[in-house]
Amino acid sequence: MSISTKTGDDGKTSLPSGERIPKSDPQIHFLGTLDELNSAIGLLRAKDNPALTTESTYLEQIQKELLSLTNTPAAQALQNLKTLETHLTNLEQELPPLKDFILPGGTESAATAHLARTICRRAERLSPTPSPYLNRLSDYLFLVARKLNM
Repeated sequence: MSISTKTGDDGKTSLPSGERIPKSDPQIHFLGTLDELNSAIGLLRAKDNPALTTESTYLEQIQKELLSLTNTPAAQALQNLKTLETHLTNLEQELPPLKDFILPGGTESAATAHLARTICRRAERLSPTPSPYLNRLSDYLFLVARKLNM
């Protein structure tokens, strides 16, 4: 079975519901940005950085959650948010207090985490509804970048 169906040649794409909408629709921009974020997190996980070892398993879980973010049942979404907040709190406790503005960069791994963070912020702006999960995820990625630069 080929992945090239040619059904998108007319400028439309299908939603999981089967509805066909223009590729320029804001919903497709949001879904595309989630895909881009997922890829950036995958790139981060691919970096060879010993400091990332403890976060890599959770980052893989986040990637799986991003695949179903738009159709996750409310109870599961709340659990995902609580788990993310726990990881965020634990990571924040490992780091010294933030005293200055941080420029994105440092190690290649940290710069990749910053890139994922900015893509996450864009996804949050494009989300059709407020997304506490994406808001916390960008905070978490910021802390991951800080950890990777220690």
